[in-house]
Amino acid sequence: MESKDYQFILSFGYVYIVILGILKEAFYYAQLGVDYFRYSTITDILISPIAYIFSGIPKILFFLFLLIILLLLPSWLYKRKDKDWVKKSFKIDEKQEDSDIKNHLFRFSMTMSVLALMGFY
Repeated sequence: MESKDYQFILSFGYVYIVILGILKEAFYYAQLGVDYFRYSTITDILISPIAYIFSGIPKILFFLFLLIILLLLPSWLYKRKDKDWVKKSFKIDEKQEDSDIKNHLFRFSMTMSVLALMGFY
């Protein structure tokens, strides 16, 4: 992947986390009858998702575990690309090129990480 792709992924990921943080805080304070947007500043809105992730040891460990899985899962699956369960689960053909298989497994890993972050919030 080129550096532009990583920049897009990081930018999109941060916007995604900010949106999830805004929704979490807005729903939480709406249950208490407080208008979240009236009493918060732009700094509160932008920093709250990151502060929530790093607010406790279990959350930090989960976030680090998620990052490790994101980085290691595609290579682990690529090493096992010849096994039947990998071929069936990820619809890998023997005719596909190695770069296509790596990209497909990386996209799967990213999708699973996004779903895990949604569950985290």
